[in-house]
Amino acid sequence: VEVWCLPADQPGVGWRRIVARDLGHHVFAEHWGDRFLFRVNDAGPYWRLVCAPIGDPSPSCWEEVIPHRAGVTLEEVHVLDQHLVVLEREGLRPRLVSHNRSGGVAATIVPDEPSCTLKVGLSAGGSYSVARHPFRSSKLVYSVSSFVTPDTFVEHDLADDRSAVLYQARVPGYDPAQYVATVVMAQAEDGVDIPISLVARRDRTTPGPVLLNVYGCYGKPRWPSFFTWPSSMTKRLSLLDRGVAFGIVHVRGGGELGRPWHEAATRDRKRITHTDLIVAVEALVRQGVATGDGIVIE
Repeated sequence: VEVWCLPADQPGVGWRRIVARDLGHHVFAEHWGDRFLFRVNDAGPYWRLVCAPIGDPSPSCWEEVIPHRAGVTLEEVHVLDQHLVVLEREGLRPRLVSHNRSGGVAATIVPDEPSCTLKVGLSAGGSYSVARHPFRSSKLVYSVSSFVTPDTFVEHDLADDRSAVLYQARVPGYDPAQYVATVVMAQAEDGVDIPISLVARRDRTTPGPVLLNVYGCYGKPRWPSFFTWPSSMTKRLSLLDRGVAFGIVHVRGGGELGRPWHEAATRDRKRITHTDLIVAVEALVRQGVATGDGIVIE
């Protein structure tokens, strides 16, 4: 991947290459004041963040802002005038971390969910956008959605670390207090823990029937979300109300736990995707969540 830039206020200047092609490495760039920010995977598969002066953004001038950390995937970078916000995920739990221009952490936002979908700006339905605040604002809009929480849009003021809910999708007749979401672990053949995101009624009798969703291909993650596939909780609630638990098995081959999670079950290792599912089913039976003849897989 190589990166080129063009000054928006000087379109006649022409394009300039700021990152040369480097086979095997990927670079995503942002402009922030007098510097460029690069999210790069040159130091490892979980990405790191570096900055460089606009005058000379060559790798020899890169300064590390956020180091590569094993097990913590740096997924996105968003910039406001005085704040740099990164979306990162450790295990199944996402968080937003705001850094000020001096490099300090101004705010950390961690949804109170065992696993969920966290987005900056636009929601799945496009109801709100980060663009509703100007670049020089200290306010950031993000959305959270999970098995039990309908899409909720929050405005967070990074200057004073305060949040306000802008909007939460209404679901007539739905009471989130009646349901509980958890994460169950299953140990694979090689000792790796395979997470299973589950949701059920609080008063569910166990063991009971379970509907599992599984994919595990192309590095595509599947996160719990109230309205979007594969959760689609508005379609699952009638099952939950009848004692069925619903879950997503985060098998290897998908991208939930970063690039290594995907690569662990590709090509001649693809069988790992299937054996991960097998141990997940066995774990649910062993832990008393399901019966051996009461599991359906989609």
